[in-house]
Amino acid sequence: MSLMRPRFNLFENRRATPAIVTDWAARVVANGGTVIGSDLDAASTIARAYMAAGISESQARVNPFLGDYAASKVPLFRGGGADVDTFNIFGSSDYSRIDGLVGNPALSKYINTGVNANTLGSGTAFHLGVYVRSQYPATSTFIAGCRDGGGNQAELNIRYVSDSKLYAGLFAYANTPLTVTKHTKLIIGNRNGGNIQGYRDGTKYYDSACSAPANTRPAVPVFIFADNNNGGGPLGGLTDGASLGGYTFGAGLDDTKAAAISLAWQRAFTKIGRASLDPGTIDCIGDSITASTGVTTASNKWQARIKIPQRWRATIQNGTPGETAQTGVTKWAAWTPTQVGNTIVVLWYGSNDIRGSWTGLQTYGWITTMIAQMLAAGATKIIVPTILYRTDLSGANETERLDANTRIKAITTSNVTVVDLAADPLLHPGTTPGNFADGIHPNDTGDGIVASYLTAAITAAGG
Repeated sequence: MSLMRPRFNLFENRRATPAIVTDWAARVVANGGTVIGSDLDAASTIARAYMAAGISESQARVNPFLGDYAASKVPLFRGGGADVDTFNIFGSSDYSRIDGLVGNPALSKYINTGVNANTLGSGTAFHLGVYVRSQYPATSTFIAGCRDGGGNQAELNIRYVSDSKLYAGLFAYANTPLTVTKHTKLIIGNRNGGNIQGYRDGTKYYDSACSAPANTRPAVPVFIFADNNNGGGPLGGLTDGASLGGYTFGAGLDDTKAAAISLAWQRAFTKIGRASLDPGTIDCIGDSITASTGVTTASNKWQARIKIPQRWRATIQNGTPGETAQTGVTKWAAWTPTQVGNTIVVLWYGSNDIRGSWTGLQTYGWITTMIAQMLAAGATKIIVPTILYRTDLSGANETERLDANTRIKAITTSNVTVVDLAADPLLHPGTTPGNFADGIHPNDTGDGIVASYLTAAITAAGG
């Protein structure tokens, strides 16, 4: 018992910890698991939201997959069920604090919560939700729920379409699709009487009449990562490698409760680094080096090789050969994000300015002007690489390039990350000419090096 004392001391000097969280932490220990302070904060944030909504621990089963692998099996709210979920075929390698739990339908990986849908909620009032984090299947699939032999259903159905959107058909014969985007945060399907509601991150996407209002909650356990086919085994499942951050089901919700609970999940996952962001774009703006002029195969261009998380919908190439930072100020003065959501800009100018005998100070000034314009227009983060050496620079030009880079590296503007590509000898055409198509432009190999740096920078910037 002495080993538990430091764990609970983490609660000291904080807002009073809900009793259910203290109980949950004890159940985690009993299951051989471990949680840290941020897990406890996250659990408290979620628990308070449910309690404020009037949903007690006996009225819902809620598991946000917190702590280590053993802890992730322990639901925060048990809903009258067992202390631990049954993870079918999952192993510790399928779980991480950042990603949550990763499934594989081909191996029949799913969670049996052990709690029948008809033991929670009342009448036709019921909710079922999952926190979706990553990639989706190429065809229609069930990702949570159950159905019984009497035609009663309570399930989440997601299918992939060409524009990377999802459709969730929720509960007994709901025919109206819920259109949501990749990295969708908390999806909730809710049933109250004859109507079915669909929520994404607390926003109601539809409220439609159910074609079978007499249907009620199935008398079989709810599965996660699949649908429970009347006890006959799992149906569906997310694509191999796709992850869920947790699940919730039980008492019916209204708009206010769904919004509050969704907000709590997002805040909780922000505490542990798991929170999904809205999808967006990586906009690559600059000159011929941004356009990868020296690369022979399109798939080898650095924009195509950035290993970005799947929340990003598109990478846009806006590099124009011959362009300068000076002309870019005017060209991009009216720049706005091309899609709703987060937009990271890779702003890589300066090479042509220096070659054109503009000074380092002037070049730096134009780059920082564009940074200010783009941040004001809605860019989430801006990545600014330093200016690479080129073999056609005079001695005076080279002095100005070095001055420009010194100034760029000193940028401390919030939401701006400088990547010092010029410091790597592998990206210096005088030192490593084999990585360049000429004395200016990286070739296929050089762009691969650029991609590795920018992947790290984009990921660190919240990508």
